[in-house]
Amino acid sequence: MSDDPSNEGNVDPQATDPGANQGTDPGADPTPGASNPLNSDAGGDPTGGDPGQAAPEGSGGDPEGTPTPWFQGDQLPDDWREQIAGEDSKTLNMLKRVDGINTLVKNYVEAQETIRKGQNAAPAGPPEDEAKLAEWREANNIPAAADAYEFKMEDGLVLSDGDKEDLQPLLESFHGMNLNNEQVGALVNQYYKMESAQSDRLIAQDHTDQVAVKEVLEKQWGGDFDTNMNLIKALIGQEFPSDIADDLIGARLANGKGLFNDAGVLAAFAKIARTVNPVAALVPSGHNPMQTLNDKIKELETRMKDDPTWHKDNAAQQEYMDMVTARDQLNARHGG
Repeated sequence: MSDDPSNEGNVDPQATDPGANQGTDPGADPTPGASNPLNSDAGGDPTGGDPGQAAPEGSGGDPEGTPTPWFQGDQLPDDWREQIAGEDSKTLNMLKRVDGINTLVKNYVEAQETIRKGQNAAPAGPPEDEAKLAEWREANNIPAAADAYEFKMEDGLVLSDGDKEDLQPLLESFHGMNLNNEQVGALVNQYYKMESAQSDRLIAQDHTDQVAVKEVLEKQWGGDFDTNMNLIKALIGQEFPSDIADDLIGARLANGKGLFNDAGVLAAFAKIARTVNPVAALVPSGHNPMQTLNDKIKELETRMKDDPTWHKDNAAQQEYMDMVTARDQLNARHGG
């Protein structure tokens, strides 16, 4: 109590209400005795620290002591995916498929675990034991033998018995590699697609070569082009067995060009044909060659004597010379 009579009867509100100044002075301690560690139920800092400082992690927020997450889903910016992806559109598209960062982290952890398991796992190869190998093949859709493969051909293709026989060495290799039905089916289909493409290329090239060789030989042979081609066909048909004749016509040179799509080959065969059968190009088929040839020569020799225009008929003169040459060659072959 003060000795000053002027203060007698006056009451200091701060002296009677310890919380009266709370909130008025930001530097004051709102709870007297807060620095006393025994006064912990007054809500102060039992360590004597500044009450304005944040409480240590796990000591505040949740009354049960559970830490408050450093983020909440609704606290992330709407464009968090764009911020992470930057200019990588592929990454952005992948992020758009996750509904939040929690899912993103979960997916990452699971992916890493899968990778680690895959790196540590031993390859599941075929067992060495024959009995176990048979069981393993059955479990993996691999037939017991190479000729037991089952697969479907594409584009309506049906394999003949000959095709299957040709494929057998290939199927043996596939079986030794322990390829299953689906794998073998894919490989066989691809094989035939490649073979078909090669055949198509050869057909197209043959057509191109045929046009080119005809153009060349028509310039060389002139009006004899059709005659020479017929002589070549007659020569092959008459002088070669039928099975060999077919193989010969379909034969190819080392460069892949058809044998009879080469101008040099056709010219050589035409020369051989005229040598083997010199009358064939001069007289109609189905007649006695020598008799017909002699009759034609006599006819031309008569005209040579009686026809004043003979010396101007170059075609007839050439025909006469060809027939005489053919007669001489035919006589020589038969010892005449």
